[in-house]
Amino acid sequence: MDAINIAGIGILLANLWAIIRTVRSDADVQKKVLWVVFVLVAPFVGVVAWIIFGPS
Repeated sequence: MDAINIAGIGILLANLWAIIRTVRSDADVQKKVLWVVFVLVAPFVGVVAWIIFGPS
């Protein structure tokens, strides 16, 4: 495995983690949907933004 594959797997796992945490959060349904879509559309930026600004 080269570094690109490892980075891709890391981003995929971070996306899954962010989506699961978002769905399980107490946020409004609209906020949950927006965060999940954002994480899926912009994987790396979405996860970083979710870590900083995401629902509690």
